[in-house]
Amino acid sequence: MSRLERFTSGAWRWFWCLLPLILAMGALFLYRGTGRYSPPDFGGPEPIENHRAALEILDHGTTDMTFHATGYAYLVALVYAVAPHLPLSMLIVQCLLLPLIVLAISRIARGLGGEDAGRWGLIVGGLYYPFAYYAMTFSTIVPASLASTGLVAVALPLLERTSWKRSLAVGLLLGVAACCRPNLAFLGVVLAASVLAASRSLVATLVRTAPVAAVSLGMLTAMAVANPPEPGQFTRGSQGMNRSLLDATYQFEDRWFDWERVGDPQANAKANEHWARLEAESGKPMTDPATQLLARRDAFARMKANPMGVVKKGLISSVRIWILMPSDSQYTVLKFGIALSELAFLLVALFGMRASRRAGLPWYFGAGVMLVPTLSHLILHVEPRYSLPGRGAEAAFLAIGLAALLAWQSAKAQAPLAAPAAPKADAA
Repeated sequence: MSRLERFTSGAWRWFWCLLPLILAMGALFLYRGTGRYSPPDFGGPEPIENHRAALEILDHGTTDMTFHATGYAYLVALVYAVAPHLPLSMLIVQCLLLPLIVLAISRIARGLGGEDAGRWGLIVGGLYYPFAYYAMTFSTIVPASLASTGLVAVALPLLERTSWKRSLAVGLLLGVAACCRPNLAFLGVVLAASVLAASRSLVATLVRTAPVAAVSLGMLTAMAVANPPEPGQFTRGSQGMNRSLLDATYQFEDRWFDWERVGDPQANAKANEHWARLEAESGKPMTDPATQLLARRDAFARMKANPMGVVKKGLISSVRIWILMPSDSQYTVLKFGIALSELAFLLVALFGMRASRRAGLPWYFGAGVMLVPTLSHLILHVEPRYSLPGRGAEAAFLAIGLAALLAWQSAKAQAPLAAPAAPKADAA
């Protein structure tokens, strides 16, 4: 048994799966005494609105929440139905989801890189800190990340063969992901394109993806019926997109190397001043549809007036969304240390993507999942946490890259030395 097998089998397998859960739960209860996770002081308008919406769902079966997608509020309500009505209850559940993300990462790595890559996937998943870090936040990110990462893990066999049960499971995961974060509905497009590329058959693609579409669209339709959108909205909660657009236009002013979570502080202050003007103009709060329509008007006007800013924003966002540099840390060395580690992760993941491609495996499926959050936020407001639904695939490619690098090093070390040339026979 190799050292890698020894440290990823038996009790060690459980260790890697449970490590992020232990770390997140420890940090969660360490902060609990500060009141950080007790309403109403537990992290800004989004958590407060989700908490209020969950209580409304328990009381009335629906919610009037308009500023954020309602899927997460329903998950919170489900937890509140069997646990104390406190954000801490949902945070504990999110921590309990972390081992499932580790297993999904390992499964993806095995499917796209082989057995050794799958074993490295356990280690990488256990040590990959972004999921544990954001499990302690009262937001959609971790449930959506589990749904998207689990979708890839469950859907990989669909690229090769038809399975109705698997298609239904993928549809359920896609529905959960899209209800939590509507931009993740594009994962369905990535799946269909990947099945078509692997099978090269339109009929096979339709047979394998039709159940996925039926289940996920059914979930989205049921959510829309229970919580009909306001006039001018695409879905319930899409008003938040108008704020995201306006905030993004102030990221045009960001410095190239200012990749913190909140962007350039001066530009951020200007955006807040703009929101104050809009609230004064409409006479209603920021979350009201009337104010959001004004935000959409001003956002498109600013983009039209500064086309080069749009291009710059897209370039900066492509980097910023994959670099976790927490702005709440006052230690510059720590900030840049985290950023450099994320850059190293991404480079090794790209190497793993190349290794998967050279092995003839469907690397494009995982790459497409990484592209969805990236392309979704080229123009919209971006924060590094928005990439987490694609970071399960990144972690899997990171594991594949590590396995490929070590295999290459081992092959190079074991290569036989060139045999010396045979001496020529003496002349008679």
